[in-house]
Amino acid sequence: MRSINKLSGGALIAAIAYATYGGGAALAADGARTPIGGPIKFFVTTFSNGTGDIIVTGAIGSYGTSAASGNDLKVTLQHGAFELNVATLVAKASKSGPSLNTVTCSGVSSVSAPAPVLNGSGAYRGLSGKLKVTETIAFILPHYASGAHKNECNNNTRPLDDYSSITGSGTVKFAYK
Repeated sequence: MRSINKLSGGALIAAIAYATYGGGAALAADGARTPIGGPIKFFVTTFSNGTGDIIVTGAIGSYGTSAASGNDLKVTLQHGAFELNVATLVAKASKSGPSLNTVTCSGVSSVSAPAPVLNGSGAYRGLSGKLKVTETIAFILPHYASGAHKNECNNNTRPLDDYSSITGSGTVKFAYK
């Protein structure tokens, strides 16, 4: 406990959480340090170019990057990579438009769909499971300053500001040979 006294802020919270909850992944019954799987949650802060930073908690405790590629979301973590097939999410998102408040020109769109886990490599070779994935987008559009559409929302230009994230949860299973 002496070393925790030297920590502060986020490092202290992380150390306490690790000590309290045991840290690490769900383990095999024989006590070996080989993960067998379990529930996970992930959080992606997305960028306009389709990439993002990701944190995965639970049976996989790691961080890294994500990159959208067609119907797949490639997740690259510290000890390997895997993909999520987000075809159903992409299809739902393309069919649903955002809800727009025409007075404030603010909008939001949120869709959820199942996403199978595919193509694990490194520590995640043989990883399987299906996660529920949610994509959320929020934005503020400018108003037309003049002309025939004065004070209406200008959806023909870039938003003044926007936010997007992808989150998900479910259970994964590790497969080792």
